[in-house]
Amino acid sequence: MAPGYHYPLEELRDYKAQGGTVYTGRDSHWTQPAALECYKTLRGRIGRTRDLDLAYQPSLDSETGDLSIGSYHDVVNAERRRMFGQETSYFNVFASLILNHGNVLVLYNPKGKGRCLAFGTSFSTRLVPAYASDFEEVVFCYGTTVDPAMVQLVKPDCVISELPERFLHFPSYSVEGSTLISLLLGLHDHKGKSTAQITAQTSVPNHVAELGAFFAGVNARAMGHPALHLMRQLEQEMPDLAERVALLAPFLGEPMQKAALRLLLSGQFYNRGLVAQVSKFVDDGLLDIGKLALVPNSEAGLLTQIRILIRAGLNIRAAERLEHLFAQFGTGVEADYYATLLRRLA
Repeated sequence: MAPGYHYPLEELRDYKAQGGTVYTGRDSHWTQPAALECYKTLRGRIGRTRDLDLAYQPSLDSETGDLSIGSYHDVVNAERRRMFGQETSYFNVFASLILNHGNVLVLYNPKGKGRCLAFGTSFSTRLVPAYASDFEEVVFCYGTTVDPAMVQLVKPDCVISELPERFLHFPSYSVEGSTLISLLLGLHDHKGKSTAQITAQTSVPNHVAELGAFFAGVNARAMGHPALHLMRQLEQEMPDLAERVALLAPFLGEPMQKAALRLLLSGQFYNRGLVAQVSKFVDDGLLDIGKLALVPNSEAGLLTQIRILIRAGLNIRAAERLEHLFAQFGTGVEADYYATLLRRLA
């Protein structure tokens, strides 16, 4: 891993030895106080030296108890109540109200300093209040890797990415624009049950309001259709991403196509089950040459592009993508298969 990672095992053991509770046994996630303790051990490494003035009260009760809830929907509802039921002195500027993929938050704390862009999983929802106590602005995006498009759009002072150890079995590859596309897909799936329109609970500075307005304007009708002003901004700053988002509409009406796109956006390195499932989508005609621009350049994405191009008879272009695959990710079972197939077809 790149230098700079923070693995707080010893710190959490020390915290537990001193009487702190890392897990209650009722919930699969760490406790909010333990998450705060983890962040405290990280602050110095990201240049935060001033005293941390908490904007919330960490509590062991701030958990869903998902290990004792039988229904998935009950867990979802409990998690939403947990996320937005705590009293804080920071404010929501934007929230998608979507759990996991598509979860985006913009928070404002007038006493904080700087702008933080954070990526992470459900474990990070216990960390976000700590971030929001430290920074004036926090943008949190659910994801197991850093989306470079969000770094370019948000322009943060600090980027933090939390990753549970189990995801290291299939390390993630950053897929540019995956955050926005996951947000659009999530809003379409949750139409009528979620919203990308949350009015700030207090007046906020223009630079914060603009950041919230960007995400609040992601869609025109909270149904996953990209809004015109969003597309104009993307076209100016990131034309390739703008093209990908513009081509999203055909995926919205077909659940299996959305499932295929979500797999490709996961950015996981070699995962045999993922590759096999997406390959079947190509063979069944759910992913074809007309949707090629939507497929990202992750490993599974490149394998999918090659399969689509071969099925369309564009073997020269398929060979070019294969060279890119070898350069980026090296050899693999599927890559070697396509290399042999393309030599036979030449």
